[in-house]
Amino acid sequence: ALRRMPKDHLATTVFELKGEAGGFKALVKEIQYDPTSYQIIHLDLLKLSDQDVIVKVPIVCTGMADCAGIKLGGVLRQVRRYVRVKCQPKNIPAHFEVDVKDLNIFQSKRLKDVNISKNVVPLDALEEVAVVISKR
Repeated sequence: ALRRMPKDHLATTVFELKGEAGGFKALVKEIQYDPTSYQIIHLDLLKLSDQDVIVKVPIVCTGMADCAGIKLGGVLRQVRRYVRVKCQPKNIPAHFEVDVKDLNIFQSKRLKDVNISKNVVPLDALEEVAVVISKR
């Protein structure tokens, strides 16, 4: 299941685990890999309850095909790949989208331009640059 997951979405994926004593929901907290074969050796899970959790939510860029800055020879640089947020487990977003189609060369979008729901509290500074269109 981990290998089929979209890149950078592991931290926000809630797993339902079932055992003899019943089931519970959990997030993957840490993964340990074998250094030579890259096989998973150990998973640390965080059991979810009604308490807030802190997770890293990935930022996904959209509108790159229509971006004026890229059409003029610019390159999209994703400065931030995720936003740390605090929220209830039921409100964990899968990802945040940043639409870059209206950006020109040397223009950027900041974390404050990301559409974050009111149930989610961002822990990173909202003035930080998320993406920028730079020159080659």
